[in-house]
Amino acid sequence: MKEWLIFVAGLAVLGLAALGLTANVENRATVTQPIAFNHQKHSPFLTCTSCHTTVATSARAGIPGKDFCFSCHQNKVTDNPEPEKIRNYVEKRQEIPWVRLFRLNDDIVYTHEPHISAGIQCQSCHGDIGSSAAGVTGFGRKGSGGQYGRDLMDACLKCHEQRKASTDCYTCHQ
Repeated sequence: MKEWLIFVAGLAVLGLAALGLTANVENRATVTQPIAFNHQKHSPFLTCTSCHTTVATSARAGIPGKDFCFSCHQNKVTDNPEPEKIRNYVEKRQEIPWVRLFRLNDDIVYTHEPHISAGIQCQSCHGDIGSSAAGVTGFGRKGSGGQYGRDLMDACLKCHEQRKASTDCYTCHQ
């Protein structure tokens, strides 16, 4: 009987640990953005940093505000109805309520700046989002469906090892 209790307690601990690994992971496949942004249409004339302007200076990459988008979309440039939504936000004097998709667990300390300084391209971690006609719905290296928890950590460690960057736990974890 004692062995059975130890076994059940062990399963409970493993289950709670698995929940902890995914606690900050949201099901991004169900996220609907306020505007269906097409990276493929924009990537020929905009770089990642054209829109994500704080990527090199802040912990977050940032997302463009309505005024940035409206600088090109104040006149009709397509028959697609999505850009018209930008005008609606401008007229209402509201920012576009983009839904954040890329989020790491709270114990991870991460900024893009050292990665950019090391010459790592956005696509190395986020996949080829620039060729995506659909909205971004994922996380991590694949861009959609992506990697969470241990898979993401393994990918980061592999890259750090290849580039001879620190693999000490406290480099990335608080």
